[in-house]
Amino acid sequence: MSETLGMRLKKARLARGLRQNQVPGIAQSTLASWESGRRWPKWSDVLRLAEIYRVDPTTFTPFYTPDAGQFAGVRHLEDAARTGDWATVWQDGYRFLQRHRQKVPLAVYSRVEQLLAQAMAEQPWLGLVRRQQTLDEELRVAAAMHNLGLGARTMHQWFVRLAQQYAPDHPSYIKVLNNAAIYAERMGDLTTALQWLAVGVNWSKAHHQWDRVPELEAIAFRLHSYTEDLGNLGLQGQMCGELADDGNTFVHEDLCIGYSWRIWRAKDTTAWKRLKTLAIKTWLDDSPMPPWMALWDAAWAWRQRRVAKPLSDWVAWWLADGETLWRAHWDWYLRDAMLLAAQSQHPGFTEWRHWWSHYLQQHQEDGWLTWV
Repeated sequence: MSETLGMRLKKARLARGLRQNQVPGIAQSTLASWESGRRWPKWSDVLRLAEIYRVDPTTFTPFYTPDAGQFAGVRHLEDAARTGDWATVWQDGYRFLQRHRQKVPLAVYSRVEQLLAQAMAEQPWLGLVRRQQTLDEELRVAAAMHNLGLGARTMHQWFVRLAQQYAPDHPSYIKVLNNAAIYAERMGDLTTALQWLAVGVNWSKAHHQWDRVPELEAIAFRLHSYTEDLGNLGLQGQMCGELADDGNTFVHEDLCIGYSWRIWRAKDTTAWKRLKTLAIKTWLDDSPMPPWMALWDAAWAWRQRRVAKPLSDWVAWWLADGETLWRAHWDWYLRDAMLLAAQSQHPGFTEWRHWWSHYLQQHQEDGWLTWV
């Protein structure tokens, strides 16, 4: 029987001495389905496994040779780009990624994504899908782009175009501003993200959407906390009032993470204990509290007592189950864990950095590499 991709993946894993539940960044059930042949991994996933297993990625390329349809599809897009037919580039490129996303080689996928980004850059005024496109329709396209896994930089360019093309008085315009901030943050460009948030706060006030103001301001507070210290912020006074008064779980989460970073930078263990008490006291929702407290507890265990296992266990749990439990925030909790590990010189970061760097580069979020 000829060797399958799954068999070769399993052989590489065993040669590295790893069990399925020991492979970082891949859920055990997902890896098992790849090795058994029940599912087919994307080339980007295979590249990540190659890095973890420390094997040459070309070991797996025979299973990912582009077929004739893929070659023809890319040539068609490049021909359209040469003639300046950007609407065709967008329409057919989008369909290409939908059709081939499971088995397309990384080089082919990246080339199509580059052409999509070029289409947006060259003719930002064009509807790209249809000339008569409404903002709500474009937002639905953006959701589909996100589900296809397009990178943060590409997604940010899309929302920049929407912000320029549509009138600010549209009721959905705040979604454009909010998403532009989200993808700027994912890129690691906090300055741009904060600029989008400031515009969003002003827009919300001008259009009397007062419930959005504290949410956007809390995100801005969290982003500022990557560079600002605790300063004169009173843990007993101002913070307690901020956490208790709003009752919004998103605001609560962003403020708590913001204060966690400031306290971490100040190396103030007393303030950390006080923050945990206040956070639990002011959590008004019946759902479980987001896992920020467990993450920082694990980081403090290493910093204070040089106990490495809690943070290693948290990262392993997050990689295995976090995306299922907290999908919307999975990537930035992972990012915070990596930053905490790097800044405290956690021994696990030597291995984590390798595949995390690949993840950031693959998703156009590599601006965060400058933070480590």
